Amino acid sequence: FRIVSYNLNDERVRERHESVVRCIEQLAPHILCTQEGSPEQLYNIQQSLLHPDWRYVGDSFDEWDTANAIFYRSDLFELLRTN
Repeated sequence: FRIVSYNLNDERVRERHESVVRCIEQLAPHILCTQEGSPEQLYNIQQSLLHPDWRYVGDSFDEWDTANAIFYRSDLFELLRTN
């Protein structure tokens, strides 16, 4: 299996979207971990993932406008629990 981790913290969210999606498509991960993603970034990534079985879980931080998320292929992995 392939796992990819990507830090999304960047003020140029809209400018980077296409390059982030291309990178994810080329690496073709089975699990994608993101750090410091804005709600807009996480939504756009979820909408851009090509496989229909992508799901994600994540933590948001009240004092920040970002979240950490783990995207996973639900046809390959089962979510057992979260905190």
